Amino acid sequence: MSPIINYMYRICIALMLIFLIPDTGEGQINEGFYVGVGVTHVEIGGDFDGENFVAGGGSVEAMPEIEDAQGIKFIVGFKSYIGSFDFNYNRSEHDGEWDGLDMSIVFETYNFDLNAYLLSESNSVRPFLAIGFGLNRLTVEDGSTDGFFVTDATFEGYALRVGGGLEVSLHDQVSIDVMGLYRWEEYDYVEGIVEGDLPDEIDSNGATYSVAVKFIF
Repeated sequence: MSPIINYMYRICIALMLIFLIPDTGEGQINEGFYVGVGVTHVEIGGDFDGENFVAGGGSVEAMPEIEDAQGIKFIVGFKSYIGSFDFNYNRSEHDGEWDGLDMSIVFETYNFDLNAYLLSESNSVRPFLAIGFGLNRLTVEDGSTDGFFVTDATFEGYALRVGGGLEVSLHDQVSIDVMGLYRWEEYDYVEGIVEGDLPDEIDSNGATYSVAVKFIF
């Protein structure tokens, strides 16, 4: 984990601990716009198994086996009494291995999620179901070569996201989300020494777990 990611991760944990102090009010969940920040645990699998690669147009792009990692999440959205929708950006930095070589991977997702509450607004703890769509970028450092030069390989694609979680209202305008999503991902474009559409789509299905603090206004 890079120093910047590690620093942001610690800030997120500190904010959550601060707002775990109970409020003396009823914990009513408000309606309105919100912004949030959180921490994530990301799993990446599928065709990224440490043996596969993409070849074509004169270059080879590695598809390493990728270890789980922690990351950060930024959120902006709107909530009503029956549900919420938000746009969120997730970033995590992973270690990986391909053909015996250690590699570094950056995974970024730009997501739109819809959440439907299962209990009324009078409950300070509310389970919810979630479904969303994401645009993904997975960058393998020094993962592209033509035999003479080496550069990063960036895979671009999309994902369907399905899951759920709990929203806990701690103060009038502060809540914490605990969430788990499974991602069905396909990559159809790669950028390296040579770039272009992939002849066959690549999958990297996996789960994302997150804890986020949201500020409602």
